[in-house]
Order: sequence, then structure tokens, then C-alpha cells
Amino acid sequence: MDYSDVALRVSLADALQSHHQSKQAEWMRFWLARHESIAPLATTMPTTAVMSRIQSFSHAPNASDDPAHQLQSWETISPSYWQTPRSCRLSNYFGRWIVSCWAVNSPPNREQIDELATMDWLEGLWSDGFLELVEFHLGRPETVDWFLALPENIRRLPLCLNTARAAGPGFDIATVRRLVATPSLQGIYLTLGLISSSVVTQLSSTARGLQFLAVEFHSREKELEDLVGELIKMPKLRYLSLYGSRLTANTITSLKNSSSIQSIGLNVSRLELAVLMEVGKVPHLKWLGINSSSVSREDIEAFRNRFPQIALLLSSEMQVRLGLL
Repeated sequence: MDYSDVALRVSLADALQSHHQSKQAEWMRFWLARHESIAPLATTMPTTAVMSRIQSFSHAPNASDDPAHQLQSWETISPSYWQTPRSCRLSNYFGRWIVSCWAVNSPPNREQIDELATMDWLEGLWSDGFLELVEFHLGRPETVDWFLALPENIRRLPLCLNTARAAGPGFDIATVRRLVATPSLQGIYLTLGLISSSVVTQLSSTARGLQFLAVEFHSREKELEDLVGELIKMPKLRYLSLYGSRLTANTITSLKNSSSIQSIGLNVSRLELAVLMEVGKVPHLKWLGINSSSVSREDIEAFRNRFPQIALLLSSEMQVRLGLL
């Protein structure tokens, strides 16, 4: 089941409570409320980078926010099948766990792949509602084969791919297509230029179940246009985050044709008021996150006056710069 909605997570905790798992239910409710107080669940993407950012945004940190403390508190109440990973990383995401595997070729990273292949107990964690997803960080081209060689029961778990550190020539297009066509794929953190543009522009046909997409495009504005132009064909995509210099008119037009996107994050250096006003016309947009040095306090007020139904979330840097924090 998709637990991206807060109400569904609360229902999950209630179900745990009714099945005599009151401590796990209390733990889940606590972290759901804690993280929601910092950033709404619907405005985030389940990756370790996002959780680090959420924790850094907390202006009232306490001892319980320490990741080691979170894990220790969970270990005392975890199900009997739980086995704390030795190599893979863990992140608490709104009361559910992200298991992160960094396949970037150094020996410790290879150990993470080998460990992930043996973690059959993750199936129980998923069926009980405690696993958010497995995050797989690509490295050199052979790491695609590493993932595809994992046991089928691991590859069936909800998956997020992160290509931010993918490097080196030789990514085989056919193999990468197999990777992004993984039925359990829910999210991709994509850096344009590291993966073949032909694979990127075919995401709408190969990754039909995609819910989350983050794109670092830098100066590759034409590639971004081609990618965003395909979003209308991705019926489940509800979260989009863009990192780069500016948005072109074609990109904005494609965004306005999307019928599913509810949350957009703009980490864009050159962001004019006219562009913001056009983004506000995305049909089902509920949340807009902004991190830009070119947006003024007057721009923010103008947007809020024009689109009061859209919740604006400003980065902490912007809030400081605009005197809002």
C-alpha cells in the first residue's frame, strides 16, 4: 500500500496498535509528527539526502533527532526478524525506514551490495509497514549489473534510484533501460548528462509507476525540456524537484500540462516572478518549495496573493535572506 499520505500512515499505526504492537505504533506516530512539524510529508522525496536536509532544517533539535539515538530506540522495540545492517545505511523517514545501498565501487560499497542480497527479512519489514523503500546509489556502469543481479525478492521491494554519483563511460543503454523498468521503482534522483538522454526521455514508457523525480540539469536546459515534456504520460508522478540555472518557456508549458504533480521544488538560481506565476498554474499543485537567490520578498507576497491555495515552502537560506526567520 502507498503510505505517502499522512492519514494512511496514521491508519497504519492504528492497525499496529490493534495488533498488540503498541510500542511500534507509538514510535511511528512520534516520528511522523516530528518530521511533519519540520516539512510536510507530501513535499519530500524518500531519500537519505532529503532526510538529512529535513533534520538540518529543525530549529528546535533535541537528543532524539540524533540518527544513532533513533536506531537505538527502534532496536529495543523492533520485530523479532529485525537485523541491524552492518554495511548498508538506515534513515528514519517519517516513522518508516529507508535502507540505503551505496554502489560506488569502493570495497565497502561492494560489501553493501553483498549484504543487501542477503537481507530477506526486509520482506517482513515491508509487509508490516515499517519499510519505506530501498535506495540504490549507482556508481560506475557495472553497478547497474550489480543491482540487476540481486535476488528477485529484493528487487521487488519499493525502490529509489540515485544517479548523482554515477560516473564513467560505458553505461549500456539496454541494461539501463532494464534498470529503470524495474516494476517496483518509485523514485529517481537524476543528474542529466550521466545517463544516456535516450534513456531519460523514455522514462515515461519505461518507469510508468514513478512517483518521485528529482533532476539536476545545470545548463542542460534542452534535455530538461524533453524530459518534462514526457511528464504528462506519467500518471502517478506527484513530486518533482528541479536543480539548475533557469526554466525555459517550453519546460513551464509542459509543467502546466501535467495532471498528477502536486508538489514541486525549485532549486533554481535565476527565478523571475513571471516564471513563478506560470508555475502556479500547474493544475493540481498544492505545495511549491523555493530555493533561489533571485526571488524577493515582494515576489513571495505577490505569489501568495495570486495563489493562496498553494502552500509555499522557502529554504532556510531564503528565509534568512528575506528576513523571515
